[in-house]
Amino acid sequence: MTVQVRSTTRAPRRSKAAKQDHILQLHSGPHTGKFLVRINQGKKPNGSINYKHYGPFAELDRAIEARDNHFKALKTKHVEVLPVGRQARPMTLGEWTKHWLEVKLPNSLATSTVSTYARALERHMLPDLGDIALVDLTTERIEQWREELKERVGAPTVRYCLKRLKTCLKAAVTAKRTTGLEENPATAVEGVRVKRKEHEGAPEDYPKLIAAAGDHYLAAVIQFTVDSGLRCSEVCALRWGDIDWAARTISVRWHMINVGSQKQGTALGALVPGTKTSGGKVATVQLSRRTVEVLRAHRERLRSMQGPGWKTGKPSDYFEADHSGMRSGKPYVVPTDPGAENGLVFPRSCGMPMPTNGMYGWFKAVCARAGVDKTFHGMRHDCGSFMLANNVPLAVVSNHLRHANPAITAEIYTHLLRKQERLGADTMDALWASLEAEEQAV
Repeated sequence: MTVQVRSTTRAPRRSKAAKQDHILQLHSGPHTGKFLVRINQGKKPNGSINYKHYGPFAELDRAIEARDNHFKALKTKHVEVLPVGRQARPMTLGEWTKHWLEVKLPNSLATSTVSTYARALERHMLPDLGDIALVDLTTERIEQWREELKERVGAPTVRYCLKRLKTCLKAAVTAKRTTGLEENPATAVEGVRVKRKEHEGAPEDYPKLIAAAGDHYLAAVIQFTVDSGLRCSEVCALRWGDIDWAARTISVRWHMINVGSQKQGTALGALVPGTKTSGGKVATVQLSRRTVEVLRAHRERLRSMQGPGWKTGKPSDYFEADHSGMRSGKPYVVPTDPGAENGLVFPRSCGMPMPTNGMYGWFKAVCARAGVDKTFHGMRHDCGSFMLANNVPLAVVSNHLRHANPAITAEIYTHLLRKQERLGADTMDALWASLEAEEQAV
């Protein structure tokens, strides 16, 4: 009779590490006893298996953390981890856009700018293109979307959305290991030509605006802005030390930037050298005699406001930056004297910096009371219009508005220059008339 006896050989005991997915405990070599994370990434072109390794780690918890972070990152990138031999599902434009807006852009742009991008793309792009895989998105399909969008919205919105789409797809090409997109199909798509608005200011608007501003302490900003042609960000950052009273000029040394969101606690304000188009260079702007007198009166008005509400010596939320990329710096402190050289010309009533959106809002309210349809930036355009309408040379106007070159000024005010086409011929008529008069007199 044969008796079956159970083997007394003990089966190998699986360690805690062996029970953890994608984690191995090393039993030989210089790292014996340590833990290695080994994740299957699919097949290489040559057919062999591609593994992603992390470690080795001396502690198991470190290995588990590294593994979990890997899969968390993959989930954020919308990439599926699939068994060997299968391909990941193609990422759609909607999936990539979501990742781009939530992960990529916040590292380089302000929160408010990202939210503006998101609204435009979610409203005008994703309903038509969001479900299309990136690898299937073609130039022809984008052109079709552009034409369909043009029938629903204006040309400026089409241009804006197309520009955002190009930027989004450019980022997708950069991350082609994740997206699979080799080339940007939107690169060859041309935008929609926008008819530039013809700026021709009405001088009669300004007595109405000044009257509507009344005795408000910011009333002087109206005459100053239309006289100087400064942008709102430059007006809000102007200091008394930037004014040369004898030469009747101002030096544009600073401009204000406001980024982020107050609601989300990401708001950031800074005073940055130069203007956003000058590369930090200081520009000089001429002022009229009357506007200089208005500024003198405005300075005394600010000094009369100094009282318990004036936050003397208080640091503000705005800081002085060396460039627009800085996120911290020396804070702007409210001076004891509102008319001090380092004091702001147009601050809030408490002495703190006036945000650009606050200045926009105040001027909009003034326009509503005056019955005038105008924006704050419109005063800058009116400045150029008034000068050209009174035959000030184009080069002088361009220099006053600090355009990069006169061609920009000519493009903006083409309609006014057309009205001056007879000016040269009429001047020659006057010359010949004067010569004939001299000849007859002889």
